[in-house]
Amino acid sequence: MPDLVTHAGVGVLLRARAPRSSLVWFAVGSCLPDLASRVPGLGLALASWLTGLPVSLPVLEATGLCHMPLPYLVLCGWVALLLPARTRATAFVNLWVAGWLHLSLDTLQRHLNGGYTLAYPFSMRRMELGWIENDASLTVAPVLGLALLGVLGWRIARGRPTGS
Repeated sequence: MPDLVTHAGVGVLLRARAPRSSLVWFAVGSCLPDLASRVPGLGLALASWLTGLPVSLPVLEATGLCHMPLPYLVLCGWVALLLPARTRATAFVNLWVAGWLHLSLDTLQRHLNGGYTLAYPFSMRRMELGWIENDASLTVAPVLGLALLGVLGWRIARGRPTGS
């Protein structure tokens, strides 16, 4: 099921009452494992296709490292270090917890390859629960989209979208 809409939707719904800065970092963190692991791989594949230069399979597989807890923790630290000191702790904690939510939702899904290597680098065993089919987001995403609009409307009505 989980795509970026469902990851962000679940994250925002769980943190709807949070201050704006926490909510924003949580929403970013709920999508960041996919963005950090998929976008570079897609970019390399596109560059390979456009230029005709081959990209080795290990290089493409290495782009997926940020979809594993330990490398993702390092990514959260790097992102936090790029921010002003007063926002680092809030950003880091929200990115990290939202990343765990992301990985947890992905673990619920049935995968063609047997799941994710969540214990990397200590184990290469793939894990999944297989409770949700891959195409479930086609029915869940519209509902989450409406719920997100409701949360946004609620926050605007309460005067919280610009406050911290």
